Amino acid sequence: SEKAKEAILYSYNKNINGFAAILDEDEAAEVAKHPNVISIFLSKNYELMTTRSWGFLGLERDGRFPMDSLWKKTLGDDIIIGNLDSGVCPESKSFSDEGFGPIPKKWRGICQVAKENPDKFYCATAHKSYPLINAADANLDNASHADALLCNNGTLDPHKANGKILVCLRGGSSSRVEKGVHASTVGAVGMILANNKDSKGEVMADPHVLPASHVNFTEGRYIFDYVTNTKSPMAYITKVETQLGVNRAPIMASLSSRGPNALDSEIL
Repeated sequence: SEKAKEAILYSYNKNINGFAAILDEDEAAEVAKHPNVISIFLSKNYELMTTRSWGFLGLERDGRFPMDSLWKKTLGDDIIIGNLDSGVCPESKSFSDEGFGPIPKKWRGICQVAKENPDKFYCATAHKSYPLINAADANLDNASHADALLCNNGTLDPHKANGKILVCLRGGSSSRVEKGVHASTVGAVGMILANNKDSKGEVMADPHVLPASHVNFTEGRYIFDYVTNTKSPMAYITKVETQLGVNRAPIMASLSSRGPNALDSEIL
């Protein structure tokens, strides 16, 4: 049925045959009854645990060291090994040094990354970054900044917009999707569509022709401020992700009546 199709988020057909869907308990129970369904389980968030590494590595069992453990041979005396292969969250309580005194002077050690010396710390992103510009600053000489800000047709300069992510304002003569078409035509790699004051919090899922994000009025103001007050504003494009459990209420659609009726308060 159409309802069943709409409930499916992902379909898996490579390593396993299955799907992910949003179902209530009764619907999940009905699916589980199907003879071709092997199992059905609730989606959960899993996090890396940092409180039982020694147990996971088999360094101890039931509070005792195995007979074949190197600890029995005292080969690990006075050595602390820290192996971080998947990144850490410094704010985690597992890395808190609260209650510890100063490091003993007799401690000696090194910090080593694989077979090479440690690199310096850099502030960088794992994704390719692109220049982020206000669409008004990409205007053609014969187009006003106001029209270019709306990403209207014939207002954007390819030399200014090519290879960049444009921040366009909602409204004007162009539809939301048309703004992306105009941005793509002049070589923009992406678009952020920011709501105007009238649109407020209404965000739509449109089939854009280029990577695009639609943000509400408040978020748009933050982005415009960032572009204006940053010497070299940058942004990056990531893969599309489905976010579950996001509650955007209470937000009323811009086309809805604000009510109540001026003549009768019982009529919304």
